Amino acid sequence: MATETVQTHTPTPWRRGKASDAIVADAPLRPFDSPEDVAYYGGYLIAESVTVANQDFIVRACNVHEELLEALRELVRQDACQRATQATDIGLAMAVDRAWTAIAHAEGR
Repeated sequence: MATETVQTHTPTPWRRGKASDAIVADAPLRPFDSPEDVAYYGGYLIAESVTVANQDFIVRACNVHEELLEALRELVRQDACQRATQATDIGLAMAVDRAWTAIAHAEGR
């Protein structure tokens, strides 16, 4: 039986690099980053040729992704949210459904 390789992302936090269009991390994911590249980019390169507005958006989104996902999971696990799916408050029930969908998308399902 073949074993499946799990691909992980570069550990957070991510940040803007010294090179004006780069996003970097403090921890390596790839074993082949040279010390010269790390010094040039100001960290371990994740992406380059990224606009400043997209750099800020990507960095904020990636750095808070796991925390937001766990908070959303906890909210939908709470009894109040579970009861809301059977309650007459259709707006809250729809919000809980959207939260479950968002969790599934964030987990790649």
